[in-house]
Amino acid sequence: MAIRLSVDKFGRPSGRPGPVGLLFYKEPTHSLPVMLIVCPPHCYTRSITPQLDRTAHWMLGWDIGFTGSGNIAQRRFQIIAEGDHLANWGGLVVADNPEAHPERVYITIKDNMSFEQRQVLGEIADGMPVRHPGNGWNGQDWCLEVLKEASIRGILSVEDVRRVVHLALSPSLSLIAHL
Repeated sequence: MAIRLSVDKFGRPSGRPGPVGLLFYKEPTHSLPVMLIVCPPHCYTRSITPQLDRTAHWMLGWDIGFTGSGNIAQRRFQIIAEGDHLANWGGLVVADNPEAHPERVYITIKDNMSFEQRQVLGEIADGMPVRHPGNGWNGQDWCLEVLKEASIRGILSVEDVRRVVHLALSPSLSLIAHL
């Protein structure tokens, strides 16, 4: 069994500011659906199973409103590449346009997650350590660790997590992204 050591400071490079999200959007206090978003690798070749690729990018998110240009304002939690390592910059609000990314797959984790539950999920994600990427550990594993901790804390059921993982790894799901 490999020992996975955490990266200092969540992998954030010293002396460099992190990404800046949309700062004008506040978290709605009503229940919202929470999703696992599966993005194919950058070198996407229209394979029929893009999400099975370990280089596919996974992130957690929920829609919180609309931007002035009509895009979706979406709160996201993910780890991203920073040169030779991965970094957790914490939750950001970004503009999303699903129509511009038809290859992405949006899997609902929970249809109605309360404001309080989303706050806990955000705290879990913000505090989830980043591991050294050796032995194949990546953002998919990070998302799975966040979801597992959410089930331990009672904001997701074990069944929710199993269903989402099954869907994210299902070859038939990728066909939906091609329709």
